[in-house]
Amino acid sequence: MSTSLASQRFDIAIIGAGPAGLEAAITAKIRNKSVIIFESGATHLAGEHKIENYLGLPDVTGQKLNRKFVAHAKNFDLEITADRITEVIDFGEFFSIQGENNLYEARSVILATGSVRATPLPGETKFLGHGVSYCATCDGRAYRDKDTVVIAYAASDETETRFLCQLAAHVYYYPQYADAFSQEPPPKNLELAQGRPANITQSEDKKMVVSFGESTVSVDGVFIFRPTSPPWRLLPDLNIEGNRVVIDRAGKTNLPGVFAAGDLTGAPYQYIKAAGEGNVAALSAVTYLDTVSKLQSL
Repeated sequence: MSTSLASQRFDIAIIGAGPAGLEAAITAKIRNKSVIIFESGATHLAGEHKIENYLGLPDVTGQKLNRKFVAHAKNFDLEITADRITEVIDFGEFFSIQGENNLYEARSVILATGSVRATPLPGETKFLGHGVSYCATCDGRAYRDKDTVVIAYAASDETETRFLCQLAAHVYYYPQYADAFSQEPPPKNLELAQGRPANITQSEDKKMVVSFGESTVSVDGVFIFRPTSPPWRLLPDLNIEGNRVVIDRAGKTNLPGVFAAGDLTGAPYQYIKAAGEGNVAALSAVTYLDTVSKLQSL
């Protein structure tokens, strides 16, 4: 990634490069707004399954539709920045957007990261920043020579866990997927364990206590690795209802300058619905930016 991206202040930062995010980016670019798009991994339409209800494209596969989306975006000179966003902070005139690779700035944000994969564990959001983290690269140094738990949802999380093992004294690794560390043996200070997480609490001596059914483990910190950082981690004040981000018909969240579109806003989980919401969110972001600019010029 060009380091120049980190020195710019964009009009709109779009987190997610599926149909919602790319449609939002195209719409914003047509309205002459500067845009940066983030995606931490592969986009969400990589399958060979057929999509039968996308208007004008009968029987198209997810893989082919994804290629069309990306090609359409490139026609507008839009590029996807490969960086996992871990935090978004509102500084009033702009948002500071923390990635694993760089720090970025934008005047508005559109969340389009796909469906919220799971509701937070009981206690998860309560201890954000002082016990629970979603990024070893960002927060691992706070747990140097300490004991930690990692709850991981994909084999790709093993790379970040290896980094954490270089810092922590002991890592209890609870994979929520099959065949963990099957390609390479785990570090010596990593202990593979089995169990589905149920609750996170804090003891009187400030230890984090994670329950896995009938068993518990007490550690200094907890890392939860998901394919994307959940929206309640990016913006703790965001209004979440169940497992969806709450928006109005204009794609607005409860936070000024923050919009959302696609699967993370709830069912139905349809590509055509996601693209439509991306269009609406972008138009709302454009209106927001133009209104703010007018007020600042008075």
